[in-house]
Formats: sequence, C-alpha cells, structure tokens
Amino acid sequence: MEIELHWHLLDEGRWPGADDALWRRVQPIQLRDTTVLVPGPEHLLLHVLVHGAQWNAVPPIRWVADAWMILREAGETFDWDVLIEETLARRLVLPIRTCLGYLREAMGAEVPGRVLAELDAAPPSRAEREEFRLLTWPKARRPFWRSLWFRHLRMRRLTASRSWVA
Repeated sequence: MEIELHWHLLDEGRWPGADDALWRRVQPIQLRDTTVLVPGPEHLLLHVLVHGAQWNAVPPIRWVADAWMILREAGETFDWDVLIEETLARRLVLPIRTCLGYLREAMGAEVPGRVLAELDAAPPSRAEREEFRLLTWPKARRPFWRSLWFRHLRMRRLTASRSWVA
C-alpha cells in the first residue's frame, strides 16, 4: 500500500498562507483508531485535477475515477464557488478547466456550465499557458531550467501582490 503525504496541497502553491482556505475546510475522519484531517471535497478535487493534467509515466487516467468519486460523494454539498475561487487564486485555470471539461463532455459528470464559463472568462497569461504546455510533456523532455523558471514566476506573481486574490 502506498500513501502520499504533502506539506502543501500543491507544488504550485507553496507560499505562506497558500493553504489557509484549505485548513478552514478540512474534515476529520477515522483512520483505524486515529482521527486525521483530510481536505474538503473542493480542495481534494483541485488536487486531483492538477495532478491528473500533468504528464506521468504511469498514465494518470485514474484521476478521472478519483474526481468522479469526489463529486459523487459530495453531491449537492460540493461548493463550486470554492473550487472556482481557489483555481483563480492559484492561477490554475488551464489544468482545472481542461479536466472539468473532460469530466463533463466525455464522462457525463455534472459539472455546472456556469463553472466552465467563469473559468473561460479568466484568460491565462502567456506564462501560464507555456507552463501548462510544459507540464504535459514527459519529464525526460522537460528542460529542468524552464520548470524552475516557471515555478519562480508563479511564486513571484502570487506572493508579490495578493490584491487580485481577494
């Protein structure tokens, strides 16, 4: 059995305070005789979609089943506005919009049209488009320095001015 632990919800969001909204929405569950905290369904879906959109040597198609189960289990309680807000704040429109579109169109998931429309209304920057394109390449073909450069740009943009997040 394998378990994946993270210090932050996403590699793409590791600045101070990036996960504050996540911690406000964690949910306790029982894992054997221990209570642990897990992300709410909105943050869990964000995590699954961002990872699913990236190239992986093991085809990441399992993200579809994970996303489907998250949406099914949350049902009507899923807060689409939280997902939109976090997507925009973290500047992850491309991977989230791409994966939600696939879930809706190819898999028949009940992703509200207004969610896709709101994400479409937030055009990504040129750097965000290039970063997303790079993340879909096999890791062996990704220039390491470019990955570092995009991480630097992302961190600089997201920590320099927080006014656009509010």
